[in-house]
Amino acid sequence: MMNMRAFYLVFLFFLLGSLNGFSQKRILVQPSEVIGSRKMRILSTNQGAIEASNVVPAHIINFLATNKHFQVVDRKNITYIQTERELQKSEDFIDGYMVEQGQIEGADYIFRIVFIEDEKTLSLQVFEVSSGLLVCSRDQPVKISSFGIRQLDPLLRNLLYEIMYDCFDMKYSFVRSLAEKNKSVQRALIAIGKTNQAKEEDVVEFYQLETEEVDGENYVRRKVIAKGEILKVEDNNFSEVKITQGHVELYRQMNGPSKIYVIIKNELI
Repeated sequence: MMNMRAFYLVFLFFLLGSLNGFSQKRILVQPSEVIGSRKMRILSTNQGAIEASNVVPAHIINFLATNKHFQVVDRKNITYIQTERELQKSEDFIDGYMVEQGQIEGADYIFRIVFIEDEKTLSLQVFEVSSGLLVCSRDQPVKISSFGIRQLDPLLRNLLYEIMYDCFDMKYSFVRSLAEKNKSVQRALIAIGKTNQAKEEDVVEFYQLETEEVDGENYVRRKVIAKGEILKVEDNNFSEVKITQGHVELYRQMNGPSKIYVIIKNELI
């Protein structure tokens, strides 16, 4: 049998290997663009649309910055950073304190935000820098009022959860049942928390992945088996959900062979 010292050495090497294998994706969020149409691709002068779309990058940066899988490359504030660096080098800096100044990092992905005026559509696009390819995109019709884009926060978070799934294969897990009644799940614990921008009253879909063969090709689709509403965001990683639909089906599937995932998908008015 392996002695304890050998076991701990093997475990340490495994842990170090896991840590080395984990790397954050560096992503650059571009300022938003407003174009007249997809065909003409002429920059719009509609001031209302421009002002409404200008707040979108800040929301996206906030969503990505709290996610451990991403490192946001912030070029918008680079001028302020460079000014502070030069000031610290000058004789006028009274206390002589200077932080270690490294290189500005590049990005692995570029996040492009486009508002298409004639369609009243917000388009989020992710490009891979190494290949130059558009790896995924999502469009969402929006309504603009005098106060900006209506329901901006839930709308953007819906889009961003779908982008995480489409672009980066990021899935969030159903953890376990918290309360049951007559072979049905009443409350559940899910692995979405503050770092994923979860909020109380968010609508949650519980789904399983199914493979369908169509014309000789296999396609994976999400099969929704239940829905719920977040009662409490417990911490950075977990939330408690009240099940509103599919109580019995969730109970039936939770001990089955197919893993159950969750995604936030708020209903927009």
